[in-house]
Amino acid sequence: MKKIIVIGLLVLSNLSIAQGPIISLSEYDLNTEYTPNMYISDIDGLFNPFVGTWEWTNGNETLTIVLYKVPQVHTTVGERTFYCDELYGKYKYEQNGTTIINTIDNVEPTIAIKGFKPQGNKVEFLFDDTILEKQGFLEVELINAFGLAKINLKLINRKGVSFILQGDSNYIDDFSIPHNENFVLSKVN
Repeated sequence: MKKIIVIGLLVLSNLSIAQGPIISLSEYDLNTEYTPNMYISDIDGLFNPFVGTWEWTNGNETLTIVLYKVPQVHTTVGERTFYCDELYGKYKYEQNGTTIINTIDNVEPTIAIKGFKPQGNKVEFLFDDTILEKQGFLEVELINAFGLAKINLKLINRKGVSFILQGDSNYIDDFSIPHNENFVLSKVN
């Protein structure tokens, strides 16, 4: 039993030595000095108000978005390696009782934070439309409507030059979920 305890303590001490400094997500910006294996942590809970299941219903249409936080994601940018807490999401869109798209059961997220942290009560995500095989941006803004947690959601096409290779289909300016207006989603969980 003593051997197991000693081995456990040695493993823990090696892990704590290998990790770099912990930097609060609220204090981190692009001018923060890089330290190998630093950990940009959501110590102050900036992501927490966004985390949960959000739903919009309009007649026979329902859009459900699940946002969740993943701690200590190993990240490499160029030659810099570090860890950071990330905000991810998945979604489901139903119309007339038929599921048009459902990524909630997927292993990989289809919504990922763009940048490192929210800007006040707003956060921008990269959005993968798996049906049309395209990406866009998803703007999410926290709003308080009559004391209830809600988000305003806007889906935007990526701007810039698009290339269509021979044999590819034409660029589609649409998404497989509604997007031509702002949606207000209510927190259901």
